[in-house]
Amino acid sequence: MARRICMSYPAGQEAVSFYNDRSIFSNFFTRPNLFTIESQSFVSSLQYYESVKAKILGFDDIEFKIKYTTDPKEIKDLGNFVERMAEKEKVCVWQTHKDAVMWKALCSKFGQNHDLLEALVSTGKMLLVAANPYDSYWGAGLHKNSSEIRDKRNWKLNKVGAMLEEIRDGEIEKRVLRERLEGIVETSVTECLDDLSRQYKFGCRDWKNCDFDRCR
Repeated sequence: MARRICMSYPAGQEAVSFYNDRSIFSNFFTRPNLFTIESQSFVSSLQYYESVKAKILGFDDIEFKIKYTTDPKEIKDLGNFVERMAEKEKVCVWQTHKDAVMWKALCSKFGQNHDLLEALVSTGKMLLVAANPYDSYWGAGLHKNSSEIRDKRNWKLNKVGAMLEEIRDGEIEKRVLRERLEGIVETSVTECLDDLSRQYKFGCRDWKNCDFDRCR
């Protein structure tokens, strides 16, 4: 489950930590037909990420296994296996693609599931931290119960947390912009009708409450 944290640094800032399949923010979170990419259905962002990794690293048989495995631990183990066994040159190629692959997975996951997107948006301006003590790239490299996690300066890269914040902030900004545009359109229509009422001297100037049949 996600856990709310009051940060010591930045002082007063709140954060949400998450880890394992019980948190919707985690890559381990699993749901049947969670999202679809190129006509292929995936049960988790982890499944998509690790299947693309296996493909790029040249393990087509492992890619097939990952696509038809729903257990996140097994998927993670298969992903780790192909990275250990792959040629160095292919691993270098994968390193240049992995951020884009994860971004696509997360955008698809939250973009295709309204309930998950609403939960993400509800975190507002809180920091999001992947409290994975074994991952210093996608996670913060710290356990959610560690006292060190309350100080952001102790975090490692936490790339998944940063990507989720970017998706959330983009969605919030889009909603604010939509509300503003709707307000502008409504104001423009009001001004237009007021102008018409002055121009054509309608029998009823109060067009907002007008009984138009009576005013004909």
